[in-house]
Amino acid sequence: MNKDIFVTKSFITPTAGNLEVTVRIDNDLRIWIDGAPITSLVPASANGAYDATSDFWKHENCADFGPATYTIAVSAGPHTISLQGHDRGAVGYLDMQVVLKP
Repeated sequence: MNKDIFVTKSFITPTAGNLEVTVRIDNDLRIWIDGAPITSLVPASANGAYDATSDFWKHENCADFGPATYTIAVSAGPHTISLQGHDRGAVGYLDMQVVLKP
C-alpha cells in the first residue's frame, strides 16, 4: 500500500506537433513536460479527475478503466516527460504511451 514511482524520459521530436499521452495508472498521477507541471490539463475520465488540493489526477478502481489521455503542443527538439505515480491499494501499476501527431 501507498507505493510511489517516479519516471522520467527524455526524447527528441523531429518536428513540432502534438504529443498525445495516455497513462494507465493505479491510482494517482502528477505529470510534467519539460519541467512544467501539466497535471491540471489532463481531462476527467470515467474514473479520474484532477484534484487541486492534492495536485494529483486521482483515479479509482482498475488502471484499465478511464485512462488519463491528453494532448499538448510541443516544438521540434529535445523534451522531457516526467510522471509521479501514487498507489493507494494493494497493486501498483503504470503504463504510459506517448505519440507525436502532426
